Amino acid sequence: MSKHLRNGFVFSLDATLALIIISTIIGIVIVSLSYAEQPTIEELLILQKEHDLMKHWLVTDASEQEMVEQLQELFVNEGVRLEVDGITIFYRENSNSKKAISSRLIIFDKELNAREIVLTVFN
Repeated sequence: MSKHLRNGFVFSLDATLALIIISTIIGIVIVSLSYAEQPTIEELLILQKEHDLMKHWLVTDASEQEMVEQLQELFVNEGVRLEVDGITIFYRENSNSKKAISSRLIIFDKELNAREIVLTVFN
């Protein structure tokens, strides 16, 4: 009488349940990520404008008056708010806005004094 060896896997009940649970969790994560709200191209363009403007302010060491003028030129039709060190220095309301996109910049001068600039665009 000869014994035949069979190749293959034998799963216990615990291993099978673990695989089912892990597969279910991975499936839920994949489905929830596919339904996550993705930013629109308009929102990404506004965010890019904010970042570019803030980089310009950083490089040029712009005054508050220059910041307001440049902000008004760049965001003509949107509602905007510009805060410097927690104080609102410019605000233009947009009654049609449903979302707000905000960027924050912290600038350190030569004496390491921090200056915080918050730019919010309402669209």
